[in-house]
Amino acid sequence: MKEVNSGGFNVSDEIPKSLTVDITKATYLADKMMQMQRVPKLARPIIKQYFDFLKELTPEQVMDWMEGTERLKDTYQRATFGERIAFAGARGLIKASKRIKDGANKVICFKVAALTIRFENPECWEVIEAFGEDGIKKLKEGIEDIKEILKLKEENM
Repeated sequence: MKEVNSGGFNVSDEIPKSLTVDITKATYLADKMMQMQRVPKLARPIIKQYFDFLKELTPEQVMDWMEGTERLKDTYQRATFGERIAFAGARGLIKASKRIKDGANKVICFKVAALTIRFENPECWEVIEAFGEDGIKKLKEGIEDIKEILKLKEENM
């Protein structure tokens, strides 16, 4: 027998099991600024470059990437010396400091990437959403690849 509260209705039927709360662009921007303040100063250029990369993606680039089978880490392995050297400074800072690595790891994640693209590059977010679960999965893989390229993933010693 279900318990009934004094109001005469079943509370468990009225309250949803989970609740999703969406945020506004203003809330996102305030959270982004707060997160940037928490990141060590030496890591901020790396994080800013990461945000700029996400904001400057074109819908065509995202569409090509979504339709392709290649992962970002594979593209990086085939890149020219000049393209790969662009990551060298960031990788050196990350390797030299656990604080920088931890700070970058907090910001370079799926949730932040998804919110950044959604609010600061809505055309690309529409492309990702058009692919449904596959689009979200591909974005998660891409973020994991970026972490691997930057050596943010924990290495087994």
